[in-house]
Amino acid sequence: MTYEHNLLKPEQKKPIFEHMSDGVMMVDAGEGITYLNSSCMRIFEAGKTQLLSKQFEEVFPYTRKNKQFHRFFQSFRSGEKGTDCDKVAKKETVRYFTGTQMKYLLLSITPLYEENETGEWKEYQGYLLMIEDVTDTYQRKQQEHDCAHIFAGLILCISFYLFVWQYHIKTFLISL
Repeated sequence: MTYEHNLLKPEQKKPIFEHMSDGVMMVDAGEGITYLNSSCMRIFEAGKTQLLSKQFEEVFPYTRKNKQFHRFFQSFRSGEKGTDCDKVAKKETVRYFTGTQMKYLLLSITPLYEENETGEWKEYQGYLLMIEDVTDTYQRKQQEHDCAHIFAGLILCISFYLFVWQYHIKTFLISL
């Protein structure tokens, strides 16, 4: 069974990527950003000129606040055994500070290889990065967690109050 890689023409792919709610970024083997969609620009709060045709490390410099973001890419770049052929797809949620706010991003990275005539993977070409902003979901889960702790504390306080009240009633009745 043969696998058709290019079912869509390049001019058909662009509108699909542009209408996705997830960010899409393509980075070449030399770490240059070659493509990004409008959702990607919205997520990173940057314009096309600030991101496109720039080196990945130049656009996303290492900072302490973005340590988790950079660890994700370092583990991908090194591969399992340290060679380009060992690069495997990864998916992970990381924190990223945009300069104005902390975001939680679900990153999915897939290596891109060129195929030789026999259909085997030949040469590493770069990677495709899918970015989903899951900040709202994360914050909602955090609020649910916080509410659960507040509710547990409230139940504990009420239980303690009832215990003390019951003790005082017993003491009062015994004194009669």
